[in-house]
Amino acid sequence: MEADAAISWGDGLALTADRDVFAHDPKTDIGAEDARDVIGFTEAILDYVFVLHDQFERFQERRAERVTKSGVLKAPTGGTSGG
Repeated sequence: MEADAAISWGDGLALTADRDVFAHDPKTDIGAEDARDVIGFTEAILDYVFVLHDQFERFQERRAERVTKSGVLKAPTGGTSGG
């Protein structure tokens, strides 16, 4: 996800929340499809900000370690795939 896309999604979610006043007007009905989209966009932004950044940093550190040890980027020899 590009930073511009994340900003655009965040702005869109904020406008939706402001327009529909989710928490303040129990009569507001945004519809199931819009609600699913809001949840999906929110999850994607949170993954991007809190999960993918750290995961990519760990990936880069592993690559750098392999280059530092051998002088050449080598394929991983095993280990865990998670974080």
